[in-house]
Amino acid sequence: MIRISLVLTAFIVSLSAQNSDIMIFDDMVDASEESIFVESETTAVSTIETEEEVQDESSEPLIVDDIHDTPSVISTKEYVEVDKPKEKAVQIVKYINRDDIDSTYQEPSKKIDFWKLLGVTLQRSATLLLKRHDIEISKANLALIKSEYYPNLSVRYFNEYYHGFSRAGDASIGGSYYPSVSQYRNSLNLQLDYEVYNFGATDLKKAIGEIDIDILKSEIKLEKQNIAKELLENYTIALKSQEEMKVKKRIFRIKDQLLKDTKRLYQAGFASQLDISRLLLERDRISKDILSAKLRYSDALKKIQTLSNIRLDPNSVALAIFNVDKIPQKEFEESAKARNLKLQMDKANRELELLEKQYYPTLSVSASYQLYGSDKDRIFDAIKDIERNNWNVGLVLKWDIFSGFKTKRSIQKKRLELEKLVQQYRIAKEEFNSQKDRHKLLRAMLDRVMRDESRLIEEEAMQEEISNRLHKAGDLSALEVLKSKIRRLESELSFRVELINQLKEDILTQLL
Repeated sequence: MIRISLVLTAFIVSLSAQNSDIMIFDDMVDASEESIFVESETTAVSTIETEEEVQDESSEPLIVDDIHDTPSVISTKEYVEVDKPKEKAVQIVKYINRDDIDSTYQEPSKKIDFWKLLGVTLQRSATLLLKRHDIEISKANLALIKSEYYPNLSVRYFNEYYHGFSRAGDASIGGSYYPSVSQYRNSLNLQLDYEVYNFGATDLKKAIGEIDIDILKSEIKLEKQNIAKELLENYTIALKSQEEMKVKKRIFRIKDQLLKDTKRLYQAGFASQLDISRLLLERDRISKDILSAKLRYSDALKKIQTLSNIRLDPNSVALAIFNVDKIPQKEFEESAKARNLKLQMDKANRELELLEKQYYPTLSVSASYQLYGSDKDRIFDAIKDIERNNWNVGLVLKWDIFSGFKTKRSIQKKRLELEKLVQQYRIAKEEFNSQKDRHKLLRAMLDRVMRDESRLIEEEAMQEEISNRLHKAGDLSALEVLKSKIRRLESELSFRVELINQLKEDILTQLL
């Protein structure tokens, strides 16, 4: 006897409950359950906009199966928001159907969750590791800039033999002393240099160094977004391929059963060779679709493995459907991209101000304390002879009056760079708002498609139920019953794909 498969009275149209875990698994997890179910500890909430009032579960009609046992009913917890009084919870009805279940199939024991996978990926990312090293380098550079606040103190010791030629006498020029006789001599010089005033140039260098660190931190957030988007894209491809393999394997088995039944009808003279050829072609196409989905699944897992540095075996790993928390959408000013551009503009302003400081002089102080000793014959006697010679202190004023317009050209260049950053900020804001509007429009379209798919699944389930009853009464062939099952499975696959697309858009909106 051909038995009926899953009947869905309604399905999930949109996710509206915060922190609700929605898990869709394969129908072959258990030999007595259908492919889509909600775990006992999980509350799945779906909302459908309607003008009808919220009905009680007891008042909702159920399709009674005359062939099998009474279907088990999983009711989702009623969830009605204050600002959405016209939403109601839905029901998922599971029918026990052992005919559609492959007893040789084993559901992979390992379930991979997207958010946990993303957390591990961000921890093991080589790109983020290099960014963190860049932050440490910038911190070291900031410490180097802060050292300009302290004076430079140096000690120099000279020990030499000086051979003098016949001259009138000793001489001193340019701060250096030139004796007229040959001798061993040595000196000890303690030098102090300190920049007293530079019109705040050092403070600007320090501020720029601190901004560099903040820019790198914002770049880490941007890189995390890029990694999350890339992981999400590959995870979505793998998840769709996984669902396609599950459903089309079931369709393949039904097609195979149709082919066997048609061959028997052909032997009895009730079918043609053309019917057999058509079914063979359809079955081969399904087999090709399964192979293509398997290749896409393996390729996506390879890319996920490269991103996360986690080894994933396609034969032992299954992906769990997305779990999305509904959070308020950010404005552009709150995004990591906006913060990064603002920091770059702030840095450019500080650098421009620093360049303008080159027009002003710098005031420094310099001091030295010197000891000197000499001897005509022995070096050690010259060392013993060392004693205080002189000390000096003075102010140094440095002012670059003309540098070939170098400072002026540097300022012009920096202003152009600042204008470019302002334009980048404007363009990034427009792109952000455009993506935000696109996601909003796409989400609305997906909601509409989900409602249509939900109604289609319900109609296909009703048609399958009617076909099964007619077959039981002898008014419909078994082939037509199997064909109705195929139509219902195709509708179910389409619904799953649209559900995954909708959840992906929800996550992308959060990653803006």
